[in-house]
Amino acid sequence: MLQHQELHDQLESVGYFPKILGDVVDGAVAGEPIKGFYVQPDVAFGHGTIGRHLSVLVLTARRLIVVHADDHAPDEHGPAAVAASAESVPLAKLGAVTISRIYSDPTTYEADAVPRVVRFALGWGATQSLDLEPAGCGDPECEVDHGYAGTLAGDDISLSVTADGAGDQAVAQLLAFAQQVSVAAAAAATVAG
Repeated sequence: MLQHQELHDQLESVGYFPKILGDVVDGAVAGEPIKGFYVQPDVAFGHGTIGRHLSVLVLTARRLIVVHADDHAPDEHGPAAVAASAESVPLAKLGAVTISRIYSDPTTYEADAVPRVVRFALGWGATQSLDLEPAGCGDPECEVDHGYAGTLAGDDISLSVTADGAGDQAVAQLLAFAQQVSVAAAAAATVAG
């Protein structure tokens, strides 16, 4: 139960409705032992508004649980509402797990150095985004319509943390959690396949 208590302690230290988020996470985990977790507070910018956002990722032996919470604009729910959702993804459903790192001053790199930036992206087929732009051939005189070119991204979640913004410890935590999810997803795919 150590991981469970550590998760609740971190939710408490973030201070974003820790009792609500603790209940949402506990409901989604449903008593399974927690193998690892990552909590990322963030700021969400909207049309003339600034609100808080919290992402909580929890790894169990069989699932990845993704919890999001946001400040909810004042409406019929009242002035201080929070919206929270939890998604449970079987590890066997996880597709590509991408861990990107940026190191500053690579000429002074030493083994096990903490990157300046870590980006963790993974997908399980729930959402895809298509980024299109007009295609061309490179000939400045060409007037032919070349249609569109683009990329299809299957990242259902993407988290990024910088040492300058959140500190080395937060970067190291995301990197360790991302590696843990990567290993767990590969193991689940091997068993399923």
